[in-house]
Amino acid sequence: MKGIIILVLLVAQAVLPPPVAAAVEADAASRPDRFDPASDESWRLIWSDEFDGTRIDTRKWEVVTGGPWDLGSGWPRGYRRAENVYLDGKGHAVIRFSRDGRGDLTVGAVKSRREFLYGYFEARLKLTTQPGWWAAFWLYRARNGANPFLHGLEIDIVEDFPKKSRNMNAVQEAVHAGVPSAYAKSFTNIAEIDDWSAFHVFGLKWTPLEYTFYIDGVEILRWGKEEAVTTRPCRVWLSSNTGSLDRAGFTGDYRDAALPDYFVIDYVRVYERVGGKVPVVSITSPAGDGPMNVKAGTGVTIEASAEDPDGSVRKVYLFDNGYLLETKTARPYRFDVTFDEAYYSKTAYMRPADLRGVSTLLTEHVFVVMAEDDEGRVGASAPVVFYVESPVPSRPYGGKPQRIPGRLELPYFDEGGQGVAYSDADAENLAAEAAKKAFRAGEGVDTGGRGIGWIHDGEWLRYTVDVEADGDYTVTVPLAAGPGSPEGVEKGVRLEVDGRHVADFMMKGVTGGWNSWTTVTRRGISLTKGRHVLTLRAVNGFFNLDYMDFRIERRSGK
Repeated sequence: MKGIIILVLLVAQAVLPPPVAAAVEADAASRPDRFDPASDESWRLIWSDEFDGTRIDTRKWEVVTGGPWDLGSGWPRGYRRAENVYLDGKGHAVIRFSRDGRGDLTVGAVKSRREFLYGYFEARLKLTTQPGWWAAFWLYRARNGANPFLHGLEIDIVEDFPKKSRNMNAVQEAVHAGVPSAYAKSFTNIAEIDDWSAFHVFGLKWTPLEYTFYIDGVEILRWGKEEAVTTRPCRVWLSSNTGSLDRAGFTGDYRDAALPDYFVIDYVRVYERVGGKVPVVSITSPAGDGPMNVKAGTGVTIEASAEDPDGSVRKVYLFDNGYLLETKTARPYRFDVTFDEAYYSKTAYMRPADLRGVSTLLTEHVFVVMAEDDEGRVGASAPVVFYVESPVPSRPYGGKPQRIPGRLELPYFDEGGQGVAYSDADAENLAAEAAKKAFRAGEGVDTGGRGIGWIHDGEWLRYTVDVEADGDYTVTVPLAAGPGSPEGVEKGVRLEVDGRHVADFMMKGVTGGWNSWTTVTRRGISLTKGRHVLTLRAVNGFFNLDYMDFRIERRSGK
């Protein structure tokens, strides 16, 4: 008989954990060992799939395909294919690992069309047995981007690769926040299970301040606000990945496998908590409609209001980029933040994780205040965003400012490095590496000498320019967004002049390819004669930029 599965939004990312798991033990006196939402009136089933019938229900699931992928020397290519996900006609969904007629490795995956924010997520699964691949049940952010408060995060309810890497009947749970970015952290845990060949029920209870993991109804791990939180929804994934030459250490070698192998899913169920009202929270100061620019080393006071409609507020928390900064237990809910490492080093923001970690103060800070009431219900404020600028100015590339009117050549951004002339999510110039060029070696902006690629939300570039004349200008920007860029959101760049926002250049959807360009034009942008610093800030990547043209429409006084 099928049991009830409760889902919490998580995203699966295979990362080999440290040798000793850092599990958080539940306090048996205050936390029940078992959890069954079906018998708890405070939880309600809102979404499920029992996998009856003969075909995947595409109203609930999107079948994910991809490839070919280069798996390394001596390995065949890898693919995700639709035919590798199917129903067996016996009440199960099956994801298959096999080789096609050319010898390539093939796997499958589905993700839910519906998004979920908090709840209980559960699935009854029979895990994989053969080396060369791994399977996962997880939650992944619905929007592209790395900031937990703008886009979401990844929660791996179960990944089964430890069976292959450690030769033990064990699975991994994980929370990945801010991946990939300079504020990324990963929290991982290893849990052993008995009778690997049997079905097991894997569950996650996800609340605004906590992640509680279950195997066969028994709580095995609890993480929370001391690790990372989000206010953004996720989708449910059932997926598999091939191994590769680089991954063979934790997936094993496909040449040792007896194929095909199977990941079998009996059901998936998602519950939500019902009853009661959450606290109403808002950030009352500072007030503003958009991001605010501040200098590193300066401070800001964040004031919040928190009211509980049917009880009392117990605690109020301030978070930055998903990480806890401070806690208040009484009014006034006032937090004094200084944008320097002396302040942040005392917070969870810079506390080490199992993998990755924030090691330096970053340029984008997204603040959210959460309030917890006497029944454990949590409300959250809207985000407030600060851009923290270096007190050290950037320098024109090669000592020569670019000129306006004319074409702003984007690869020739200012000198000064990360946090001064640009902010990039990674330290490598991926475009130059792909083109086998040494252009701007050692810098993180992804350019091979024409345009900028691999642009993620929150990244920025700075340009020193000389403007020839006062007047109104027409500005044109070509953008490209190919496969993998989110289709349902606007994306583009925000133009600032000397720290003042003047225009947005946004497009929606995709352009058909990473070198297929859509031109966005804005008119009537007023500039004054003289030297200025332009900043381009990415909004909702993933996209490419070609250049930025400035054409004078009307000179002042004419």
